[in-house]
Amino acid sequence: MTRPTARRAATALAAMLATALLAAPALATAPGTGTTPGTATAPATGTTPDTTASTDGQLLLVLDASGSMRDEDGADTPKIEGARSALDAVINDLGDDQQVGLRLFASTESESDTAAACADSELVVPVGTGNQSALSAAVQDYEPYGGETPIGYALQEAATDLGSDGQRSILLVSDGISTCDPDPCEVAEDLTQDGIELAIHVVGLDVDSEAREQLQCIAEAGNGTYIDAADTDTLTSALTQMSTRAFRPFSVAGDPVVGTTDPATAPTLGEGQFTDTMPINQDTPKFYRLQRTTPGSTLHVGVTMRPEAGGLGSYRMWLESPDGDSCGTIHGSPWSAGAGNSFGTAGVSSARYGDDGPCQEDDEVILRLELQGGSEELQDGQFEMVVREEPPVSNAGELPGVAPRSEWQELEPGEPVGDVVGGSSLNDAPRIEPGGTYSSEITRGEIVFFRVPVDYGQRLQALVELPRPTGVFADTTSGASDIADVVIVGPTRSAAEDLIARAGDLRRRAIIYDDRAVQAAVTTHEVRWANRTSGNQLGSALAGDYWVGVSLTSNSEVRPTVPFTLTTEVFGEVSGEPVYADPSSADDVTTATAEPAEDSADTSEETSAPAPEEATEDPAAAPPAAATDDGAPLGLIVGLAALGMTLLVAGGFVLARAMRT
Repeated sequence: MTRPTARRAATALAAMLATALLAAPALATAPGTGTTPGTATAPATGTTPDTTASTDGQLLLVLDASGSMRDEDGADTPKIEGARSALDAVINDLGDDQQVGLRLFASTESESDTAAACADSELVVPVGTGNQSALSAAVQDYEPYGGETPIGYALQEAATDLGSDGQRSILLVSDGISTCDPDPCEVAEDLTQDGIELAIHVVGLDVDSEAREQLQCIAEAGNGTYIDAADTDTLTSALTQMSTRAFRPFSVAGDPVVGTTDPATAPTLGEGQFTDTMPINQDTPKFYRLQRTTPGSTLHVGVTMRPEAGGLGSYRMWLESPDGDSCGTIHGSPWSAGAGNSFGTAGVSSARYGDDGPCQEDDEVILRLELQGGSEELQDGQFEMVVREEPPVSNAGELPGVAPRSEWQELEPGEPVGDVVGGSSLNDAPRIEPGGTYSSEITRGEIVFFRVPVDYGQRLQALVELPRPTGVFADTTSGASDIADVVIVGPTRSAAEDLIARAGDLRRRAIIYDDRAVQAAVTTHEVRWANRTSGNQLGSALAGDYWVGVSLTSNSEVRPTVPFTLTTEVFGEVSGEPVYADPSSADDVTTATAEPAEDSADTSEETSAPAPEEATEDPAAAPPAAATDDGAPLGLIVGLAALGMTLLVAGGFVLARAMRT
């Protein structure tokens, strides 16, 4: 096996520690999901797994005890003192039911160039619960000693400590490069290549560029993330983020299913959350049969993925009747926040063309998932699919039409009401209440998520503020090297931003400068039932949890934690709630489709010209009377980050993400 190449070094960090113990590509079964059809007696509100701590995961801290840990860090404090202080803070926050252990390397052999020194690693606290006292004592006894740095060997031993079952995470802290065989990058890849439920995350403590390159490689090969820490404060921040996310749900969750290349043999899915892999090439689509339990109901399907790289790859989702009529199609294009987190999501609805369109009465609807040209990095990659069946409504004619363009209302950050660690996926995003400001942190190349409840008749605004850069972040940013974005995803996994909302001087993207604070802002459309018939507004067609995503795109290899605040608010009174019919009385349901509002954001007069890379719904696939869809999935809204960063590195002034402003 060869060491991961530059391609891997540029790949996604997978899921920043949120996959700790829960490797990003590993599969978990989300509660309440399955292939058993749902009864569809309640609205589909976009539920997600709970983000409370799990007792199933295991976390093993792997600490460097080599002699260089005596050296001073960026704050002129011995690294070992900073490590002890940071670890004490993390241990104090552990729950009694969380399974944590501690392994040291380079802790017993002071000589160098010996076989014993390259096999110097000891498990000082076995993985277990209620062992905070033992962990604290071991941290106080933690001293720099060793003459070699056997990272690869320590990782192998750590994997043995954790066993082969359940959700497992290794959190490696080191201040230098490995000096022994085996190559730690190859070890990390070996341990995670089979998709076992293991992730390896790394903190580099005041490291040079050579050590940073290797430590980043370990994290990326191990389906984890890498963070730079320069001193006690930044190390404490990094370890707090990682340990908090370590006990949350999987980045990708659902019941495993296998789509087929023949619709006749495709698996039949009811409501639920599922996982599968993408087609093996662009000429071989995959098919799924979505079962309808109530005539006239609306089927919503969303596909979310975390590929190894964003790039220019894309996919298309088609909903079709058993007779081959098109019910709707959408194009998805995952993007990458620089050399880090890749993410993509898109959703489609069977009611795209209204209640009198195809696919509204059939017992089954066919989902066709296919890759577009140039999507090699997506081939056979894992994705998550959410299927919702929304019952027919009895008051459709009384509901308001498609939401008009939103008008931004003044929103200023307030005093933070609390600190919150963002999730690295839609599944592990913490829920925050609207109407407040929260403090959080992000790492270059990362996207983090938060959940906010929004009801019918309301719309969500989100404002992100990054303070003037300080410390390592200030020293390594200039011009357009760092760009912050904020996006919103709706309950159906479709982009929920109002792309043409007026927000004054605010934009959803902010270029970060070293001499000022910056803000980025976004709003949804008003949540309305009729939005399901519009491509632009489909993401805001259901009440429920909405995800706010914050990303930091960068062309810098230095990855410190960066503070920011997130302020959210919902505007509007709860109104326009659909009355869902009892399936037993479905024949009596009124199926009239609400008409679009005159000032709808879906009208050509109000819609600005799409960006060159924006994909639209295929006109040939729509019924003759249907308008084409000019909405774009999240991946296209935020754009081709990876390409932008390549151009930036080359010296071209290209914005890292092409989003309409």
